[in-house]
Amino acid sequence: TNTGSPASKGVKTLHFSVRQDGKRGLNLTHEYLNVWHETSDWSANQFNFQAGTIIGQEGLPKNTFKIMSRENKLIWSTPIEKNEWQNFAITLDFNTNTLQVYYSKRDEPLRSVTKPVPNNNAGEGQYQIGILKKPTGTEDVVNSGYQESEIDEGQIYGGIFIEDSADGCISL
Repeated sequence: TNTGSPASKGVKTLHFSVRQDGKRGLNLTHEYLNVWHETSDWSANQFNFQAGTIIGQEGLPKNTFKIMSRENKLIWSTPIEKNEWQNFAITLDFNTNTLQVYYSKRDEPLRSVTKPVPNNNAGEGQYQIGILKKPTGTEDVVNSGYQESEIDEGQIYGGIFIEDSADGCISL
């Protein structure tokens, strides 16, 4: 179900790693939604992990991964590495409505790159991982915009897990 999940209560940390596919790179003139936590009524995302040119925020560098708040405000970003594993962890504290980001490269241990920042984590829902590529030339991504033909892009994911961090445990 989309409600009542133990992963939307207490304090949870989502871990994931990404590596760019050297033969099938992303077209960063587009906005990519790569990892997110969507509310149970599908009306919002508590956070977004994104890449590329963010619609309506073209001033943000396109060649970075961005952690965005529920209000689509930048929390933290880092350059996209073409030949390295990049490791992320996002702690959602559903009790205090905060979000905290951890990051590392290769096999280095994660380190905190933000303090807990205020974030509206209400609405339960589900974690989603993949590549949602939005069209260019529109704010209405459902009904209009441009997507090139014969898309052949890829991104590699690994090390995906959710841990209960209620006792302060974050696997680094």
